[in-house]
Amino acid sequence: MNQTSLPDWETWTTSGAWASSDTRTLPLSPGLLGEVLGLVRDPDVDALRLIKFISRDQAVAARVLRLANVAAFAPMIEVTSINTAVIRLGTEAVRRALLAVCFASWAQPHGATATQVKRQVAHAIACATLARHVAGSTMADGDEAFAQGLLHDIGKLFLLRLRAEYIRRGGKSPSDQELARVEAERHAEVGGLAMQLWGLPLALREPIRWHHDPLSAPTYPRAAAIIYVADALSHRYTEDGERTLELAADPAMTGLGLSDTWLARTDSQAPKLLEVADHLVLA
Repeated sequence: MNQTSLPDWETWTTSGAWASSDTRTLPLSPGLLGEVLGLVRDPDVDALRLIKFISRDQAVAARVLRLANVAAFAPMIEVTSINTAVIRLGTEAVRRALLAVCFASWAQPHGATATQVKRQVAHAIACATLARHVAGSTMADGDEAFAQGLLHDIGKLFLLRLRAEYIRRGGKSPSDQELARVEAERHAEVGGLAMQLWGLPLALREPIRWHHDPLSAPTYPRAAAIIYVADALSHRYTEDGERTLELAADPAMTGLGLSDTWLARTDSQAPKLLEVADHLVLA
């Protein structure tokens, strides 16, 4: 396809016209390639070690969850947590999935600097950790919330893949401003579309699609609200100027039954919670 037959970058991206492209794989974060190779070559790697590793990276988590939900495994119920995915697949299948992601990453440019990727990964893991905390206060599934929190901004990573695909097909490279605008305004929507293409369950992808507008989620508004609150808390605790975010009266908070007292207690627990997240990033 030549450049003249392509719509502009923003239209192509937000309309879903890219869905016919081969965009079912995502690159790994820099620095993980060697570790993946070590894991897949270790015949004695156990499920707990795999779960810990998969929980650290958006692309790996998405691939393993997708694999656990394919028809060949004929699951009786949809798999929406990393723990369940590893148990269902078994260590051999998970190692194969990791190897496939490893080679896909090695073969494809990710289009981001190491600093950008590190920032995205750190935020994703912080959000996942806080989502598990929020879920524990609302009688929701903590493992499922962790996976949703880890993947909530996967649309941002996917947009980098789409930019490379757009250029490959003859389009003019979008400016940094154009990329940033689409990322800010449409990453949740694009992430939801991508996860639908990968065959991930509605219970996993809908909260990610609506994590900035949880009250509009048609089927899983409570799960979307958990990710919304976790995302807000992550920014509250980790970014300059965000500490004053007003959450106590937010409809997503009140809808989950989370009170001012709960928020104050979570504020006091935040250093401990983020220490756990840091260990996942640095492990």
